[in-house]
This record gives sequence, structure tokens and C-alpha cells, in this order.
Amino acid sequence: MQEKRKAVRIAKSLMVKYSPDGGASGWDVSFIKNISEDGVLFDTGREFPAGSQVSLMFKVPSDLQNWIEAKAEVVACEPFIGKIFLTRFKFIEIGETQKKSVKRYIERIVDPSGARNGDTPENDRRKAARVNKKLMICYGRLDSRGEVEKWDMTSTQNFSKTGMIFTSAYPCQGTVEFMVKIPSRPFESLRIRGKVIESKELKIADSRAAAGTFLTRVEFIELKEEYDKLLGDYVEWLARNETGNSKKEGA
Repeated sequence: MQEKRKAVRIAKSLMVKYSPDGGASGWDVSFIKNISEDGVLFDTGREFPAGSQVSLMFKVPSDLQNWIEAKAEVVACEPFIGKIFLTRFKFIEIGETQKKSVKRYIERIVDPSGARNGDTPENDRRKAARVNKKLMICYGRLDSRGEVEKWDMTSTQNFSKTGMIFTSAYPCQGTVEFMVKIPSRPFESLRIRGKVIESKELKIADSRAAAGTFLTRVEFIELKEEYDKLLGDYVEWLARNETGNSKKEGA
């Protein structure tokens, strides 16, 4: 037990599916709050007794093609907000390859030398260059199964490689999926998911403008390494070539 407590745990938002019966009655969806190679912590919509077992399915950004499937045991389940519980799980059955995927992902995120100086990966994210650039995108809310309910089209107000602000036809919450095209990949739509940080109604002065428009800020989650580099290179190019059109800001 002492060794388990020493496992590196990182705060990261990753979508997770969970079921007490292996999916026989369906899967509930939540978001991991933190993760280590030994277990995870996330909100559940029901109370689980300590010692009970649950099947989990989640993906890490370094391997979005494959689900990590694990059986986990409830360590603790505490009331959080309303009928939501904060539940901690420890993995009791997980494939060796999948466990290595989780470990590699955590190791890529953690920077021990930076953390000692108070410069954590999350702090680095807040320093990402943001460019004021309009890109046409498609967006859609996810349902309880983690699938897009309906696609709508809009444009970005600004974006960085860690997130963006866009106008939406409705107040967004939870997770939104996007299809984004950038000039370096004109014939391919990048499928990206984002966690909504804020969604507020615009104060429109022009009466001719469409009403009911919301300004929504998201932070990217489950971002493929390839897309992370593509977005980073595109943002850096814009920042260099469009003077005054970029700023340092968080997602």
C-alpha cells in the first residue's frame, strides 16, 4: 500500500465511461478529475459502497484509437453536490499494455524540474499564444453516450493550441466536439473535444444582428499529439506573420 500512495497523480480532464455491470445496462459518462497509474477520481451520479467493483473505459490523448478498459474497486465515495458523488477508484484489473499507456501519458505530462520551480504543465498551458482569427468550425454537444447530438456551424473569435472562444447558438456546458479545418490540412477536419469553461450571452448593440448568440470558451481535452503540433505550428505562424493579432492567454 505504501508504494501505491507514491504513484504520481495528475489533475487532468478525460472523459470516462463507467458501469457496475460491465455495460449490460448501459454506460454512464463522467470526467476524470485526476489520474495515476493506480487509479482515478471522478464524479458519479450514484453512490457506490466502498469495495464495490465498476468497469471503466477511457482514452488518453497519446492513444486515442484505443479504449483503456479496466475493472476498478471503489476506495471512497463521498457526497459532492446535490446527487453527485466524488468517487475514488483503484485499478484491480487492467492489461499490462494499457497500464503502460497510462503510465507513459502521465510521464509525458509531468515535468519534475519545472514543478519544483512552480512552473507546472498547467501553468505552461496558461501561457499559450492566442490569436484573433476567424475559422469556420462545426460544433456539437455530446449526449449521455458520448456522441454528438447535432452539428451546428459557427466561427471562432480567437484560439490557441489549448483552447478557443467561439459563438454558439445556445449556452454550452460539459463537453463539446468540433470539426476544425486549418490551412495546413485543408481537406481534413480535425476532430477535437473541448471542456466548456464559460458560456455567456452576448450583449448585442446592433439590432440587426442575430439574437440569442452566446460566447463560449473551451479548453481542449483528449487532443491527439498530431493535432497538438498542427495547432501549435499554425498559431505560431499566425503570431509571427500577423503583428498585433496575438496575445498570451489561457484556454
